[in-house]
Amino acid sequence: MTNQNSSFRVVPVRLRAVFRIVPLVLCACAPLLMFLPEVSIAQTVGEAASTAFLILHACIGFAGMISVCMFVAGLIIYGVRMGTEHRHTGLLYMEWAVVILLVVLILIVVLLLIT
Repeated sequence: MTNQNSSFRVVPVRLRAVFRIVPLVLCACAPLLMFLPEVSIAQTVGEAASTAFLILHACIGFAGMISVCMFVAGLIIYGVRMGTEHRHTGLLYMEWAVVILLVVLILIVVLLLIT
């Protein structure tokens, strides 16, 4: 007795994983597409540099916002876990937030000196 669907090939598990990941990667890269027209239209080096500086300023602003949110989260964790042994985690969050904020400030100064 032969199987009538012998010509039907099952997609391997690894290939199924690729089919799941590809749409996620495309969705993650979609916000970057809004910068493509500016980069392709840029005729001179100065216009391309200004677009690059704009993107860098946006990334630095995002990192600054993340560091402030991280500091606030560390402060909340520190306040909520009063008297427990896990209170140290809040301090670690606040320390890393301050480090990130200092790096962001240094990058802002460097960008201002370059432009």
